[in-house]
Amino acid sequence: MHASMSNVNRASFESLRRAVELYHSGHFNKAERLCTAIVQANSDYFDALHFLAVVQWQLGRLPEALFNYDKAVTINPDHPETWSNRGVTLYGLKRFEEALSSYDKALAINPDHFEALNNRGNALQQVKRFEEALSSYAKALAIKGMSRALLKFAERSLPLVLLRGF
Repeated sequence: MHASMSNVNRASFESLRRAVELYHSGHFNKAERLCTAIVQANSDYFDALHFLAVVQWQLGRLPEALFNYDKAVTINPDHPETWSNRGVTLYGLKRFEEALSSYDKALAINPDHFEALNNRGNALQQVKRFEEALSSYAKALAIKGMSRALLKFAERSLPLVLLRGF
């Protein structure tokens, strides 16, 4: 069970709120330092771990972000955003099959998770599973409309798929 608001002290909650403000104002290093301190004081504070991973991803510290996403999904495995973000991090590390697994876990929790569907299509392209990528993009398109990635993929790949009789 992840740390709930009742298990997290008010100071940690306020510190996380401040870290979010720092992040949104572009002070990523300060936000990371603050989140790290929160997590050191509250190792099972899911929101702080997840946000620390988000900040580390933004800073390009993908291995550290993955480490904290892994800790976060251990605490709360039913949070689709964390699984989707973990997938984005794995994609950035060029670990496409593992990224697909994370996107699939996000989609098992929320089948209409647009970002997971769209990013799943991107990862499927990387492993040359184009028909599956098109299917993933089509599901995303049905939810939220045409994405830039889908447009780019369609421009490049759709004529080839159509020639093969898809």
